[in-house]
Amino acid sequence: LGDRVYWQDSGFYLTCVKECTALYPPGFILYLLLCKAWTLALGFVDFTRAVHLFSAACAAGAAGVMGLAARDFLRARTGVLKVHEGEPGALEEACGAGVGVLTASGFTFWFAGTYAKGYALLYLVLALLLWRMIVAAERRRPRDFTIVAVLIGLAWQAHPSATGAGLALLLFVGAHAKLLGWKGLAWRTGAAAAAALGPALLLPWLTSGDGGMGFGEPRSVGEIARYVAGATFTHRPGAFGFQADRWGTAAMYFWEEFLGVGVVLLIAGAIRLWRANPRALGGAALWAVPFTALPTIFILEGQQDHWYVAAWLPLQLLAGLGLHDLARRAGTRAVPVAAGVAALGLAWAALANRGDLDQRSYDLAEIYGRVLLEPLAKDALVIATSDETSAIGHYLGSVRGARPDVIVVRRGYLGAGWYDQRLLKRDPRLKAPDYAAMHARFPRATVAAARTAAFAAANVSPERPVYFERPPPFEMLPEGYDVVPAGPLLKLVPRGLGAVDSRYWAFPIEPEAVAARVRRPRGQSIEEGPGWIRSKPQAYERRLLLALVRAKFLLADWHYRRGEMGPARELFEAVLRADPETGALEEVVLPLGLASARVGAHERAEAVLKHLLNLPGAGPDSRIQAWATLGDLAARAGRNEEARECWRRALATPGQMDPGLRATLNRRLGR
Repeated sequence: LGDRVYWQDSGFYLTCVKECTALYPPGFILYLLLCKAWTLALGFVDFTRAVHLFSAACAAGAAGVMGLAARDFLRARTGVLKVHEGEPGALEEACGAGVGVLTASGFTFWFAGTYAKGYALLYLVLALLLWRMIVAAERRRPRDFTIVAVLIGLAWQAHPSATGAGLALLLFVGAHAKLLGWKGLAWRTGAAAAAALGPALLLPWLTSGDGGMGFGEPRSVGEIARYVAGATFTHRPGAFGFQADRWGTAAMYFWEEFLGVGVVLLIAGAIRLWRANPRALGGAALWAVPFTALPTIFILEGQQDHWYVAAWLPLQLLAGLGLHDLARRAGTRAVPVAAGVAALGLAWAALANRGDLDQRSYDLAEIYGRVLLEPLAKDALVIATSDETSAIGHYLGSVRGARPDVIVVRRGYLGAGWYDQRLLKRDPRLKAPDYAAMHARFPRATVAAARTAAFAAANVSPERPVYFERPPPFEMLPEGYDVVPAGPLLKLVPRGLGAVDSRYWAFPIEPEAVAARVRRPRGQSIEEGPGWIRSKPQAYERRLLLALVRAKFLLADWHYRRGEMGPARELFEAVLRADPETGALEEVVLPLGLASARVGAHERAEAVLKHLLNLPGAGPDSRIQAWATLGDLAARAGRNEEARECWRRALATPGQMDPGLRATLNRRLGR
């Protein structure tokens, strides 16, 4: 465990727990209230560490309960779950403990227990649900089914992904419908609904504060329903779809969760259950298969690995059955064999996983926030686009008390009345933007660009500088203003005062040091277009690396546009060294090639420009410039026929060629 913020949206969780305000839809109210109570009880512990400890406690509890579930599954002797004959003994206890150990050592399960998110609580509730389903099926007592009903509701309240287990839960209910009767089913269904939705009644209270964090202020029944349903995410065009490589990612995550020992035990247990009780195997499949498919087709979900752990919890029971069958073959040494196999699985997981999970000295996410916030001018406004900047920025301000004068503005919420009002309450010096006027002036602009421009125009001043992660188009900037690079951000400054300040590039860490600490690609990089969304795995550390590289790129581009080719070339080369993937970006490769040509590095210029021409995504305008410059370089070297061929290719490339350049090339070709 560490005592610092982590990536993704853990900063949102830490801030919302601190301020006791509802998290993003559906609110995660159960997590919020339990974790808030936990941190109050542990007031003598650093707040961030206490929140992480809550996840650790939930994960430890979930692993222990999975052990109980595996033990009672192996002890079951009824027709529904029966897999063995005879009286149970110490071996079931040992195998249950082994399942707890193997569950806890899965990569993502282990990860969930080390930082501020609600997944460990979800695993605890789902483990309790599985265990009590086994107990209820075996004992067949009405009160056990009541506990199951409440846990079904609490599972959804812990995380809406629990709906992935819906088919298995319906099968369980159907198998016991006659025992419970229609009245028993009806009121237990009501109890499940109350457990799931009852906490939503607190949403108006939890979202009514003046804290810097907030994801909405639902007041009416309709607004609350939309918030609880998470419509902001699930109703977005392209949120669901088929993306073949996500299935490959799921397979990789499966291996990392079970590794060799778990996979062998799981296969052995599945074979044993198929022979002994195929109905129970079908129930496990109805939980695992749809639950696995749900995050795989939910393209917008950036942490589907955590959803998979919830989907695969019943498979841990099959691994326990496989462990039981393996140990039974050892006769009187069955218990030591079971313990030894579990220890082998734990040792394998520790060797394979610990290096990528140790959070004790992990500080890269916090460094990301420091790179953005520490150099900013006094009373700065930062219009943030990414979740990382918003989450970590709010965390540093609210929890750590860093740069309390800086206001991080979330671009996606500008124009939402409740959010604008909250900003104005936080700082009375802020002015309400005229969004309608900006939309009227630029009807073809995107909503996000228009609202960003309107907010900046209303609030920029010499005393209140504005910074962008993604600025609006140049023509939408306030009159008399321009943007200049300020590290990974762009600063709005009066035109004519466009000098850059070197302090924005005084990084506490260099890109090369970040690259050396990159861990497994467990995050997701999301790309969006009109009606489509695509994701690909991304190491969280690359987000800091990309911020540092972006800072160098912005400075290089600034020098390049001013005709300062020497500094521009050096910085573009630094960008390529820090992140070789930028070698596929024409906005890096083209100016590097042209700047190299201008400063006399002709061999380097030729190599870079030829590389540009091989890029499948290079646009026609870039190709025109590349061919024309290659022709000039060839002519300078005395390769006249090669030069003429390059100029002909430049003229033949479709695109918008400068008339002066076209005339020059035609003259050189004697046309």
